[in-house]
Amino acid sequence: MILHRPNLADWPETMAWALAGATPLDHGFPSGPSDRRHRYAGEFGGWYGGGYRHQRWVKPAPVKKVIRIATAADLEAMTWVLIGAAPLDPIYPYRYPNRDLYTDELFARMCSQKCAEYLGTSTVVVCEMDRRVVAFAVWDPPSSIRDRYRSAPLQEPQPSAPSIPITIGHERRMRAFRETCAARKRALFDAVYTARGRQHMFLKILLCHPDYQRRGAGTALTSWGIDEARRAGVDTTVFASPMGLELYKKLGFKEVGRFRVQLEGEDVFLEIPALVLSGEKRVTEG
Repeated sequence: MILHRPNLADWPETMAWALAGATPLDHGFPSGPSDRRHRYAGEFGGWYGGGYRHQRWVKPAPVKKVIRIATAADLEAMTWVLIGAAPLDPIYPYRYPNRDLYTDELFARMCSQKCAEYLGTSTVVVCEMDRRVVAFAVWDPPSSIRDRYRSAPLQEPQPSAPSIPITIGHERRMRAFRETCAARKRALFDAVYTARGRQHMFLKILLCHPDYQRRGAGTALTSWGIDEARRAGVDTTVFASPMGLELYKKLGFKEVGRFRVQLEGEDVFLEIPALVLSGEKRVTEG
């Protein structure tokens, strides 16, 4: 995905934003007017508005990762991950260009509502490190995989997050983003696989809390879905963010197309790559 000009933003309903490899400058999204001027004035420079730059990085000590299906009890931890990770994603300022004007309480309630929606409608997988949930992935799997987890704790009645009107953010951009992604998913993935009499494993969301990025959580969560897809003999698909693109390529994904999200009359737009990983089962000796 390529961001052109400032004011670009948040997480998608149908896009996997892998925040496992970013090196944020300062604390991610601007915290106030002066920071906003520093990071988003004029054209984006460097990598996405100067928000990312080469920095000296020391690899953390290995930490055991636990990958499991999410339960209703994970809602609070998922909300914590979403609040921390979403501002670092370049798509975020596109949909929420005035995030600094919203109260933290309102934003947290909205994030909790979104996570409850993920738990209730998709297959959610979490990564635990240091005995806490630090990352999660939201998958739209084929029926064969979804049925395998139908009796899992994910299917428990989900807690009802406070219902709040979505009055914050750039409404037209949010709608255009949601509708364009959904339409391109149907055209680039759903229609193609339906014509072949096949299904696919779609990675919808991938988020890691900034405190635990670059420790393998994104790779582990993506690999979970890849392994499930291969066992079912189906391909894995994703719309990639700039931070997730290199991860997906490293795992073997191939780009099959790109599309643009842009409002008429605006010169700001997003260019989003669609990627596929073959689900052919590996042949092992012995």
